[in-house]
Amino acid sequence: MGIIIRQSIKGSIVSFGGVGISALTILFFYPWFLSPAEIGLLAFLETVAWTFLSFGSLGVYNITDKFFSRFEDKEAKHHGYLVFLLAYLFIGFLLVTAVLLIFKDFWLGIYARKAPQALDYFYYLIPFMFSLMYFSLLESYARVHLRIVVPSLYRDVILRIFILFSIVGYGIGLYDFTSLLILRIAAFFFAAVGLLFYLNHLKILFWHSPLGFITPSLFREIIQYGAFIVLSGLSNLAISKIDMLMIPALLGASDLGIYALAFFMGTIIEVPRKALGQISTPIIAQAWARHDLQMIQKIYRSSALNQWVVGLLLFLLVWLNTDDIFRIIPNGERFLEGKYVILLIGLTRLIDMVTGVNSEILLQSNYYRFNLVALSILAGLNIGLNYALIPWMGISGAALSTLLAFIVFNLAKGFFIWYRFKIHPFSWKIFYVGLLAILVYILFSFFPFIAWAWPSILFKSTLIALLWGFATLYFKFSPEITALSEKVFKMIQEKLGKPR
Repeated sequence: MGIIIRQSIKGSIVSFGGVGISALTILFFYPWFLSPAEIGLLAFLETVAWTFLSFGSLGVYNITDKFFSRFEDKEAKHHGYLVFLLAYLFIGFLLVTAVLLIFKDFWLGIYARKAPQALDYFYYLIPFMFSLMYFSLLESYARVHLRIVVPSLYRDVILRIFILFSIVGYGIGLYDFTSLLILRIAAFFFAAVGLLFYLNHLKILFWHSPLGFITPSLFREIIQYGAFIVLSGLSNLAISKIDMLMIPALLGASDLGIYALAFFMGTIIEVPRKALGQISTPIIAQAWARHDLQMIQKIYRSSALNQWVVGLLLFLLVWLNTDDIFRIIPNGERFLEGKYVILLIGLTRLIDMVTGVNSEILLQSNYYRFNLVALSILAGLNIGLNYALIPWMGISGAALSTLLAFIVFNLAKGFFIWYRFKIHPFSWKIFYVGLLAILVYILFSFFPFIAWAWPSILFKSTLIALLWGFATLYFKFSPEITALSEKVFKMIQEKLGKPR
């Protein structure tokens, strides 16, 4: 667990830095320089690019994790694994581009009435997908070498700083909206180039042919697994991103702009989940290869508890400060409709965090096909819920649909893992941490109103964080967090020259 905790902490620190930059960009510069319709259009185009990437990648990112142990041999340059992945992804890019062009009229027809602005930027999706695809692949390749910090630095910090400055440039009139979109596409492309240099620095950028090592049976196994991942990815999109696709079709781009801003605030809490999932995946894959169920159980429980402790703190910080946050957002009154989207999406992320790395465990096991069954059923459920709830409840209906789908989905995965492997992520400590969160919420719900928003946020957040940190360490909810804090205190004491 040592390397998982170390890399997760480092990755989370970088990711939190990125969240800070994104918060500045999305909560301040977006509403200052962009209209809700323009914010919605950017969110929509990026969502569409990720949607087509999900099946255009042909499952290559999961393939990278699952089959690396078969190719791993540094002396043999990993038997050309990287070259194989690059070529495999390019085939997927050509296929998805063909599908995009063939069904262009059908796709555009869906949005012609409510979001006609999207029609002008259709062809920009192709280079956008290409940049996203190869950046994500190189990030995955670094991950299987247990390197997540520098890729996270590119994705969460460098890219977001560039996006921030590009928004400012647009806002002060240096270029038009089309140029703003081109700059965003270029940013992902050059980030992918940067990762190539990083992999070369690590001496793992091997340009070796995979021919001769990949047998027909191995290739067939890879294709079958990739096909499963594609189907799972499409169903997963129907659960996690269908809201972003349906809101502009049913309501309009402006509504999506409000939703996107609120959605970002609700997803801040999942930063530790992303970092832990990235570094846990290759470790879990290796544990399955050794049939080490004890290690998997340890990761499963530890991930759930630590994500729950950190996730609940972040949720409380966001939700208890929501009203003040809207007071500091430029033109904040235009986005108030998204308040309960923040609550519902925040709860969705908490459900995902408290159930641990269940997806990673399933996808790296021999029962990975179950994921497809569960996803397919829930995809249909989520689409139906969105069609019913968005016209009735507006953007809050989209958020509620996502929450209900994630609850059912995680219950299904958790039950299946328990049924097959007799392991689960829960402990009494999770209950106690939840009880602490309820007490903190009740206490700060009666916090007196402060006329100035910034001092209110800083004062309230400091009190919540101190109370949460004290309780977590005093009751020793998390052995990993307790051990880390003791290490930090010891380092501080040594620096100050005061031995313990």
